[in-house]
Order: sequence, then structure tokens, then C-alpha cells
Amino acid sequence: MRNLKKVLALVLVMALSLSLIVMTGAAFNDVKVTDSDAPAINLLNSLKILQGKENNNFDPDGTIKRSEFAAVVYRLMTGNENANRYNGATKFSDVPANHWASGYVNWATNNNIIGGYPDGTFKPDNNVTMAEAAKMLVVALGYSQTKANGQPLDFPYDYIDLAERKTINLFKNVADFSADDAAVRHVVSRMGYNALFSDCYYNAAKDGNGNLIKYTLAEGTFNIKKVSGTIVDSSNAVTGVGTLTEEGQTRVILEEKDSDGHDTTRSVTVECDTGVDMLFQKVDMWYVDNNDNGSYDSGDDVANFTINDGASLQLAGGGTFTDKTAGKETYKVNGTTYDVNLGSETKLMIFNAVATNSYTATANPAAVIAAVEGATKQDYVVTFIDNNNDDVYESVIAVEYKKGKITSVNNTASKIVFGAGSVDMKNVSIYSNYAKDDIVYFNRLSTLVEKDPVNKYTVEKANIIENVVFKGFGSDANSYVLGDTTYVANAAIAALTNNDFNKEFNLTFNHNGYLVDAERVSESTETKYVYVTDVATKTNNWDEITGGTLTGTLADGTSKTFDVKFPDSNLDENEKLGTAGKFIWSNEDGWTIADGSDAGTKGTTYAMNKVFEYTVNSSGVITNLKEIDHADGVTASAVPAAAIEYKKNNNTLYTGSSDTVLGHVNDDTVVFIKNTKDDTVKVYKGSDMPSFESTVTVAGQQAVKNAASGISYVKVMYFTVADSITTSSDTNTKYGYLVSASYGAGTETDTYAVNMKIVVDGETTNFVTANYDDSAAAEAVKDLAGSFIKFEVQKSDNKIKADTAANMTVGEHSDDSVADADSYGLGSYQGWLGNTIVFYTANTFDADAKTVKVGSSVSARVSEDVKYYLVTGDPTDRKSFVETTADSLMSADIGDDASNTAPLFEYIVASTTEGNEAASDKIVAVFIYTDVIPDVVS
Repeated sequence: MRNLKKVLALVLVMALSLSLIVMTGAAFNDVKVTDSDAPAINLLNSLKILQGKENNNFDPDGTIKRSEFAAVVYRLMTGNENANRYNGATKFSDVPANHWASGYVNWATNNNIIGGYPDGTFKPDNNVTMAEAAKMLVVALGYSQTKANGQPLDFPYDYIDLAERKTINLFKNVADFSADDAAVRHVVSRMGYNALFSDCYYNAAKDGNGNLIKYTLAEGTFNIKKVSGTIVDSSNAVTGVGTLTEEGQTRVILEEKDSDGHDTTRSVTVECDTGVDMLFQKVDMWYVDNNDNGSYDSGDDVANFTINDGASLQLAGGGTFTDKTAGKETYKVNGTTYDVNLGSETKLMIFNAVATNSYTATANPAAVIAAVEGATKQDYVVTFIDNNNDDVYESVIAVEYKKGKITSVNNTASKIVFGAGSVDMKNVSIYSNYAKDDIVYFNRLSTLVEKDPVNKYTVEKANIIENVVFKGFGSDANSYVLGDTTYVANAAIAALTNNDFNKEFNLTFNHNGYLVDAERVSESTETKYVYVTDVATKTNNWDEITGGTLTGTLADGTSKTFDVKFPDSNLDENEKLGTAGKFIWSNEDGWTIADGSDAGTKGTTYAMNKVFEYTVNSSGVITNLKEIDHADGVTASAVPAAAIEYKKNNNTLYTGSSDTVLGHVNDDTVVFIKNTKDDTVKVYKGSDMPSFESTVTVAGQQAVKNAASGISYVKVMYFTVADSITTSSDTNTKYGYLVSASYGAGTETDTYAVNMKIVVDGETTNFVTANYDDSAAAEAVKDLAGSFIKFEVQKSDNKIKADTAANMTVGEHSDDSVADADSYGLGSYQGWLGNTIVFYTANTFDADAKTVKVGSSVSARVSEDVKYYLVTGDPTDRKSFVETTADSLMSADIGDDASNTAPLFEYIVASTTEGNEAASDKIVAVFIYTDVIPDVVS
């Protein structure tokens, strides 16, 4: 008989009111010792019937292929690990001779355990179903496949019925299933475990009458026997009872019969891992009787321990003994009372997380009560053990889980800090994905590593519920409402006051589920704004004001309605919503605006058409609301009732005709503009705000500036206009030759418009301007006829923006200037390089600096958005324009490069900017005069 691998198989049968202890010593990382199928998994693994996978995992919920299950059945029935003697060709087309499972499949076929499918296949890679697994096992165990009437059993349900027979009981401790469900690994382990102890007739001997003699695979094939006893010490949780010398040992007191049949006990140390959960428990010890003498001795291999039929009760410490009468003790914890009758000589084992462990072999009930009762014991998990089922608990084990914080990870200095102490993490069995600053709970067990005593710690991450709102005090003055739960006052929450109303907390619970800490969540540092368009109060069935709603436009341009909750009206001023400057609160009379010095103005309209800074909690309720002139860290100033203009080229806001600077804009600036004409709110943000101008009177005045790095930036601004504003994103910039113009009445009373004939984009097109309020301004634009102009075409209606003549003029006395090729002496045309012009001789283009040079002087830089036009005619008589691209011009035949004869060039220099660079003069348009426009030009 081969030696068996030493394993740990732990079963915990308890009445559980709380989460179970995470124990050490499990055979697999993903199988808890408290899992109901742990004994089956570990025993079948030790017998090499169904083993684990990589990285010491078992994959309990993984499926099993039909070929794999054939191997499980073979190992279970024969006790052999491999079936090499049966390797070779099979009767199935999809299991060739070289298939890894051919031996197992041939053995199962020869024993009529499997028959395959009608098409001659076995489908080895299909998942085995519960019905298929049941059929293979009952047939392997030697049960007939025919009914009493001689008819074959019907698949699947006759086989399932057979498997449920008391003598087989394959589905004992198996959860409900359907016949076609895939049989997962932990269920297969349980079915195999049950099969080990079922009545078996496979290759059974016969009695004198020719009847088969039943046996169990556990004893007949694997020679496994059991003996009862009580575990008193373990190298994974040293109590000091007995003497253990090295790791992997367990001390157990066996219950046996002497030669006269009298009860006797014997204390032995065996080579088999157990853990704290089995201490002082009555167990069955399963061992291989290598010496075949019917009793355990040192030459036998212990395969497994399972807890016997005793009763165990696992509870949280920190409760109260409501009755301390000896033998009739009752213990109340978490609202439930338990009978925990204590014996006069109860064993008491205390595993402290930091302090020295203690064991008392004959503790009196008073000592047990002292170890369990009171607030200082809330971190202990207490197990009461009744091995005799006489309602008296003979043993009590208390394991402390202490709170700590991880200082660092992945280095030798990593520690768990608790108060003034710390634990080195090198001896820690810890949960996965831990991180620095995690709050954890840890216990400590004295262990043996090889032959040396070592303290080992098991660590679990604390249960933390985040963003729980403090809703106030319960009906009992000694209770607090956090979220939907009412908690009795303790040290964690006793300090909460009215100032914490509607604030969020992160709640930490210990291993037993006690609330141990309530940490207030820092409110978001992100500044949020809302332009208020509507407010209202909310009342209950008794018309009492309970809160309000606020509707407005957010900084992203969307509209949203928020709930605003008010504290009780009898709170002090500094405890109301918003704690500084102007804030909103409520009493029986409705909403109020207060400035900290008086009662403020009653009513619900004061907040209308104003911008507020706000924060919201995780439930979407506003918890802080301030008018922006009282927001933190800002200086307020009025927006004057005058025109507002934003120039993107220098990121500056101006007001009035004198171009007075209101402030600079950065990426975080938010501007709200209310248009009373259509009652809309437009929002611009600094990162994407286009140049705009409002030429109408501004009503409303509020801007807030935030000083940063020595420059005052507008943090948020709002104003109101009586008409729409014009932005650069609303128009297209064009250049063209104004052939003729006239002006007349506009589309509205007392307005004027200019009719224009412009040569642009290769065509002569008629345009009309938007309305001018002043006839002189319209006439000045009309007088530009016969000159080259720059104009803005509005995308909405294709009208030309009503701009000033000065802004539309391209010449020496405007923001833009026209540079004639002759006047600059640009000479001969050389060609094109990318999106730029290259000239002969002294007149060159610097590709790196993006500049055109005349001699050694830089005449202008070239804009990234430069436009190119081919023009027929001459500068005084432009006949047509075609806007084109550098690529088209490079392939066009314009001028005679060989003879250095070039067409006449003209280019426009404008003050412009790109990205965040400062404004400078750049070439924004180039005109090339030619007699013929080549076909390749687009």
C-alpha cells in the first residue's frame, strides 16, 4: 500500500450567527477549512483520486471532462493512480490509442461502466453531467443496470434513483441539482467521498451460498479505518497540552477498547495537520492500517480528521451573561440569547493576538465568563464545544482578532501597526491584493515551523462600508441613524453631533460585525457650480418643510434637479446648510438667505438667476451650497453693465469700448450667460471657450476671481444678455475682393444691412450682412468696395457678421496688413514645402522656425491655418479666386521654375495665436496671381 500524503481536512459543524474564522492549514488556497466539502476534497486529494491544480488551487467550481471523470472512477475503484496497463486503441473514434485517457476509458469500457454515444464517439472533452457521473459510479460500485422485470434501467432518472439508495447515498450533502447540470469538482469530490463509504460489490468475494459479500472501498481498497478521539494540540495552534516536536503534528486522545472490551484512552502524536477549529473537538481519525492489526500505531498513516457528532456554537465575544447560575448560564450577544451551560471543569484556551496565550485545563465558569463578557472582549471569536451532546459545553476557545493598519508592502519593512505596537508581516498568512494603509484584523497562533516555535498571523481586511450618511439621532437618545441602520451609541459614534448631519462616513466593522470606527469622509475638493433657474420647498403630510429642490444648469451645460435637505429648524446658525458667508437653510416659514449676521430674506426666489458653488453626497443630495461671492478662496467683483468680449488669442475677458480687462481665463474657468430673449443659459469653459462678444447691455453682475501663481484668473462668471452672442465657432473666416456694396434697411426696425458682391472661393457671390444698429457703421462698410476684405460668415444663416469697417479692412492701417511681393522684394518663386512657400535667393522659408525671411530679416511667421488662393487678374482687377491646398499647388504648373519666372505673390499678415502661445503677426493667407488656374488645383 502506497504512503498517503499528509493532508488537512477540517469540518466545522456549527450554529453560526456570524462569519466564520479564517483558519490556517488548509490543503488548498481556494478551499476554506469551513467549506462543507473540504473533508471530501482533501481526502480524495490525499488518495490521489482527484487532485488539485497549479499554485496549490483546487478550483472547486470548475467542471470535469468525461475523460477526467473516467480517471476518477478508475482510481476510486482500484486504488491505482494510473491505468497505463490498459493504454491502447479504444472502441471510440475520438479516443485514439495515444490519448492520455485511453487506459482509463478502456478499463471503464471493459467493466461496462461506459458505453459512449450511438455515433461511436465518447466525447472525452464534454463536461460530465450529474446524471452521467451518477450512472458511472453506481455501475462501478457493482449495482445492476436492469430492473426487477429484467428491463434495462432508464437513463437518467433510474440511475439517479439508484444512487439515492440508503446503501449508496451518493448525493449525501450534495445540493439540489438537475440531471443535465455539469458536475463541478467539489461535488464530484463529495460523490467520490460518499462512494468510499457506500456498500460496494465491485470484484466482491462470494459467501458459501454464492452471494456477493459487500464491502467499502475505504476499507477494502484503501485499507482506511477510523477511531474516535479528541484533539488537544496542533503544531498549527499550539496549546501546550502534550509535547509536539515539529510541524505537521497533532496530539489526539484516542478512545479505544482494551482486551477485555472496557473503554480506555490513549494519547498519541500523529503526523497530520489540523488547525485551531478542531481543537478540543471530538473527531474521527481516519488512518491506513499498514500493519493490518486493527488498531492505530506509529506505523500507520493518518489520512484525515473529521469532526464527530458533537455540537459547537461559535459566537462573538463582548456580549453579556444574562444568567450566571452555574450550569444554567445564558449569553446574550447581538440581540440573541444562547444557552451556554458550562461545566465545573471546562477547558479554556485563549489565543491572544498580542498578549501571551493561556490554557486552563479545569477553568471554572467565572473564568470563562471573564474571558468572554464585556466591551473589551468584542474582538474575540468564542467557540463553545459540547462533545457529548449533553447540553454542557466542556471546552471554550477564544481567538482574538485585533485591529491594525498595514504600513507598506513588498519590502522587508512591511508591518501591521496597532497602537504602539507592530507585527512583522513575514509570518503573515494574508488576504490577496492587500495594500498600504489597509485596515485589517489579525490573529496570532503559536506554531511550529520545522522544529522551531514561530508566531504566525492570519490577516483579513476589515469590513468597511463607505459613504454612509449620518441621518440624525434615533428615537432613543442613545442611538444614531447611519444610512438605513440605527446603532446603539459606542465609542465609535458617540462624538457625532448636529454638525455631522447629512455628512458621509466610512464605517469600519470588526471581525464580529461590531461597529468600531466612523470616519467622516472628506468632502470633494472638486468645485462644482450650478446656475439656478428654479427652487422650491418640499413638505410632508403635515405641511412641515422637510427640504427643498433646486434646478439649474451645470458647468457641463446639462440641467439637473437636486434634493436639498435641511437640518432641524432649531439648530444654531452655524449648523445649518453651508457654514460660512451666505447659505441656505429652512424653518417653518420657508427658504432663507442669511449672511451670518441677520435672519435674511424669506422666500424661494432669491436664488433665481444666480450661480452657486455646491457639493453633493453619494446619494445626490446637496450638502453645501454657497453663492459664489462667498465661496472659499476667491475674491468677488461685479461684472459691469457693458459689452463683454473674450479674445481667445490672449485668453482675456474685456468689458466696454475701452477694452478694460475683466480677467484672464484658464482651463478651469466657467462662464454662464443667460439670454433673456429665449430664456436659455449658455455655458462656456476655459478649455473650449471660443472668442465671443456681446454687444448688448449686460444685466446682472457677478464674477469671481481666483488668484493663482501671481495671476488672477476668472474662476466662475455669470451675466445676462438681452440677445444672443456671437462666437468665433459660429462663423467661418473668409478673404475676398469686394466688387460692389450698398446698404439699406435691416430685418428689424431701425436696423441696417449691407448687400455685398464678393469674389471668393473662385466665384462671385452675393452676401448680406447681419443687422447694424448704426447707419454710419453700415455706410463705412459699403465704402470698402473695390478693396480686399476679411469677413466672417455666420454658420446659422450664411450672413456676414455685422463687423466694423476697420475690422474688415485688409491694409496698412488695420489689424491685418497686405504685403505685396514687389514691395517686399520677394523675387522668384521656388516652390512648395509642406504647407509653406519657399523662395529663391535671399528670400527663404525657414521650415524649423516657420518663418519667411527677406534677406536676413524675418518678415513674418506662417500660421498653421494658412489659406492659399489662386487669383486670375491682377491686384487691381481680381477676376476670380480659388481656395486651394499646398498639396494641389505643389503638383500644379504655375510659373516657370526653370527660368526663375514666378507669378506675383501677395500675402496677408494678421495678429493671431495658436494653442496657448502669445499673439503674434503671422501669414494667414497667400494669393498667387496667374493667368490660368490649372485643372489639378482643387
